[in-house]
Amino acid sequence: MITGLVALIVATMAVYAQVSRDFAGEFLNTTAGRALIQAYGALKSGYLHDVDDETLIRGAINGMIQSLEDPYTAYVEPRAAARDTQDLSGSFEGIGAVLTPHNRSTGKGVEVLTVYQGGPASQAGLQRGDVFLEVDGIDVRELTTSEVADVVRGPKGTTVSLKMSRPGVPEPLTFDIVRDTIQIIDVSSTMLPDNVGYISLSSFNNQRLHEQLVEHLNRLR
Repeated sequence: MITGLVALIVATMAVYAQVSRDFAGEFLNTTAGRALIQAYGALKSGYLHDVDDETLIRGAINGMIQSLEDPYTAYVEPRAAARDTQDLSGSFEGIGAVLTPHNRSTGKGVEVLTVYQGGPASQAGLQRGDVFLEVDGIDVRELTTSEVADVVRGPKGTTVSLKMSRPGVPEPLTFDIVRDTIQIIDVSSTMLPDNVGYISLSSFNNQRLHEQLVEHLNRLR
């Protein structure tokens, strides 16, 4: 008990020390930090065209991350982070489809990778391989997967209008889909011969994974 309490106190002190550090002061006291501020000022005051603050700052952040050469460290945009947090909860409000880039080399254009069975997209007739052309009348053919996901998702009960192209179908298809709460299911199971139960986990990025796993275990038993 005492050991656990000491560990908790040490951990708390470490977190507090990190929060209370004056990172801005430390940054400005370094040569590299001052050089970055000077470069920012030079671009703002002397560049041929007006520069966007958000673009410059995002570029600086990505540059810091890339300099680490660590494939497991990345910067996630606020909207994407909010979407990831929503996915982690095990549910989201949308049409019930997983999206993927249509053009793998450029990352532009979006197609349907998976349609959740029984969800709004499935009921409306959306299929794997369908490519997004327009969302609510807006051309999305040059947008990324993340950008299209942001406009396709929305509050439960609202309607989104999609214009899609489908391989083998000459004319675009239009779908008016009412958004709903989509439960993300990452566990599937089946019974194999000789009474062997088989369970598959497609992701660990789901806070309801344990609940779904127990449900399938009980079903197999």
